[in-house]
Amino acid sequence: MYTLKQASEKLGISIVTLRRYIKQGKLKAQRVGKEYRIAEEDLQALLTTPSNPDELITRALETNEDYRWMFQRADVLFAAEKILRERGDVDRADEIAKDALIFSYTLKPKARRASSEVKWGRFAPRMTFKTEDGGEVARPDPAWINADLVAYAKKRVSEVNNSVSKAVYCDMVFEFSKGADKANFGKQAAKEYLLATGAELALNDDDRILTAQGYILRALEIGFTLNDSSTITTAINYASTKMQEFVAADRPRIVHELAEELLSHTNKLPAAVLAKLPGFINDATDYYINQAKNEYLARSFMELKLQLPAVKSSTNEQKKVKREMFDSYLREADTKANSGLVAAHFLAEALKVGSGVINADESEQLRHLIEQANLQGQDEMKSVSFDFTIKNEDIKRYIDSVLVEDMDKSFARIALMRGMIPSLERAREMTEEMAEKYPMQHIFGKTTLQDGRVVRISPGGLELTEDHVLNRLSEDISFQGMSLGFLFDELKRRGMDAQTLAAYLSRHDFFDNEAFPAVSEALSLYFEDKHYSFITTIVPQIEQLLRIASRKIGKAAMRSRDNGEQRVIYLTEALANFKDVMSPDMYQYFCLILWDKRGLDLRDSAAHGLLEYSSANRQQANLLLHLLLILAMIEYKEINRGNGGAKP
Repeated sequence: MYTLKQASEKLGISIVTLRRYIKQGKLKAQRVGKEYRIAEEDLQALLTTPSNPDELITRALETNEDYRWMFQRADVLFAAEKILRERGDVDRADEIAKDALIFSYTLKPKARRASSEVKWGRFAPRMTFKTEDGGEVARPDPAWINADLVAYAKKRVSEVNNSVSKAVYCDMVFEFSKGADKANFGKQAAKEYLLATGAELALNDDDRILTAQGYILRALEIGFTLNDSSTITTAINYASTKMQEFVAADRPRIVHELAEELLSHTNKLPAAVLAKLPGFINDATDYYINQAKNEYLARSFMELKLQLPAVKSSTNEQKKVKREMFDSYLREADTKANSGLVAAHFLAEALKVGSGVINADESEQLRHLIEQANLQGQDEMKSVSFDFTIKNEDIKRYIDSVLVEDMDKSFARIALMRGMIPSLERAREMTEEMAEKYPMQHIFGKTTLQDGRVVRISPGGLELTEDHVLNRLSEDISFQGMSLGFLFDELKRRGMDAQTLAAYLSRHDFFDNEAFPAVSEALSLYFEDKHYSFITTIVPQIEQLLRIASRKIGKAAMRSRDNGEQRVIYLTEALANFKDVMSPDMYQYFCLILWDKRGLDLRDSAAHGLLEYSSANRQQANLLLHLLLILAMIEYKEINRGNGGAKP
């Protein structure tokens, strides 16, 4: 036994229509308590296609109650065509096939078309898919609409009485004709769509309201396209009347697209209609704030207010509307304060929209709230841990492939051996592969927080960007920090300590005596497993080493301010001086570890006190030690009469 909801889904017929069928005796049903139950055999009886094709055609073209979507008419027409072909009535079947094709297309007004659908126009395919060779296939294909089909639609206009069917036929002639036919059939299509709106709403079926809205939007669209004053006035007045009814019936959601369409043609609106629009929009806004408690939809109507002529022409009125939006974001942040991340989002949006509207005290207070919400969000983000096993023989194989008996040669192999620096190209390939297998991971943007501050926003979207690739590379680098640990542990067993490593680095060009005492002290911290102290000590020393080395190769280590004062170059500038010396992979490796917020960004974290003591770890320390070994491979050479140069 089926409930009405289950039967509705199976048949593609609304619950209201099913109740009508039960009342009319078309469908048998049993009452169980206050609900109806429908037997399987009774449901199948209703699904059985009648054998009379004329009955099917009449039902598809001249009635409305059974059809929530246009393609349902097409399905019935295709069934009639099949019966006619089986009977040998090929000519009639060919004609009905044209009707079925016309009603197979998706009919969307411009106001509802997504950017990907714009190219199809009014008569769009119900589905598109890709072939193996990457080509696009549309079904039904708009290319199938030819002069013969348009002529057939033109003939059908005078042969049907139902306003819905007549409107579609007229619309096809309008869409694909020129001259008098375009104008005449466009005017008739707009008229029929308005009549069809009344027919849909008369069924008192909630599912029909959006269809009715679509008909009004199309009538307006046709009128504006033809620039026909009579059609425009009729459609505008009809839209205004229906908007008033929808608002009065607490159905303001339907008003939004209608108001938006009217506001895009304010120069053609009668004064009386233009005067009513602010009232409709205000009522809808109040409804969603006070009754429906939906701030998102309330703001969508506030945004419409910004399009009102009286608001567009007044800075003060614009500020009032933006203040409304500001308050709306604050209310939503307050209602969702149990999630710090969500609250921070709405507070940040409030700060954006409040620019130029709120005073300095309000702005400062809001920034404080955002920081508090972000801190709350960080506490809410539970770290998900998992265990994985690496076999001892695999670790040994990895160690043996890198290290040799000579300690100095092992250091050099760790620094520059192929594969020791994660590959940018490999990260790009993996990103593309993952995007193909798991596209959803790239659609949503990511926000990076540090100590309550938003330090980076990575936008989402369908297109792969360099951000996606570098995020992937950063993951590879983090894993590399663990792999380096296996090598350094083995070297410790072979006798590597702070003094051994310091002696090795001091013998190389890059490690100037000026900075080396601090580097040596940092190495002692590394071997004592004081990771936080090691990181906060060694990172500024790497920055200083890069500045000193910049001078030695003839690059600027100072920058002049506008007032003539000198300042030292920042890490990004110092590192950029060696971009030509390093390989692309090596340069990106340094950037992501030291300053790029798409990576570890240890320089900013350490320099600004944002690196938490508990979050400093051995993997980060291993990566920094690796950077020191790489820098040891850079040697100075003479270029052109003593001008400094360097090579790895």
